[in-house]
Amino acid sequence: TLQMDVNKLNITLLRIFRQGVAAALGLLPQQVHINRLIGKKNSIELFVSPINRKTGISDALPSEEVLRSLNINVLHQSLSQFGITEVSPEKNVLQGQHEADKIWSKEGFYAVVIFLSIFVIIVTCLMILYRLKERFQLSLRQDKEKKPGDPPITHHITASTV
Repeated sequence: TLQMDVNKLNITLLRIFRQGVAAALGLLPQQVHINRLIGKKNSIELFVSPINRKTGISDALPSEEVLRSLNINVLHQSLSQFGITEVSPEKNVLQGQHEADKIWSKEGFYAVVIFLSIFVIIVTCLMILYRLKERFQLSLRQDKEKKPGDPPITHHITASTV
């Protein structure tokens, strides 16, 4: 967790942060990855990979092991400009996989709303088509029931003005 607003960090500052964390852990900067910036908590989520990492395999060091090797004094000295206020272990999160802060994300909520809207539209269209089919079948039955010799029934409406 930082005192500095994480939303205002640029690429250069993020690289400096990454190098400072790597120095405090005694690792190479290539082993420290910024997973995401969390604006609500004003914090940075990191992913630390082991030294013997094979290409294509995402692996993470356990957070307890990372914190044991973390030199807090070096961290504060090398990253004093960021104003680190808290270092906390979180559940191991592999790179590219994020734990949801909430049960529903915005994207998930919008996807459900869109799905339900489309479902309601399709059901409504099907109901309308079914009603039209019933009316069409009813009019066909009425036409068949009429005898061919019967004169058509007509109604005359007259209007008068007073």
